[in-house]
Amino acid sequence: ASNVYVAHALAGIRVCVCVLIFNSVLALGKKAVKTPIAWGIFLVTVFLAFFTEVPTVAIVLGAGIVGYILYLMGGTKK
Repeated sequence: ASNVYVAHALAGIRVCVCVLIFNSVLALGKKAVKTPIAWGIFLVTVFLAFFTEVPTVAIVLGAGIVGYILYLMGGTKK
């Protein structure tokens, strides 16, 4: 890591990984966020992630639990 060329190569790889993750998130989002309820959960999670100090793991678990409860109650399409 002290080699300049290796450090630059790792920086380039890091950027590529970020782009791949971003593309995956967009692809999943297009398939998953279709109903108004899903949009509500999505917007709340984005707000919590960017504007609060709530841990990301708690946000993901909470969104999953809320989505599952709504699914069981018939609030989302099966």
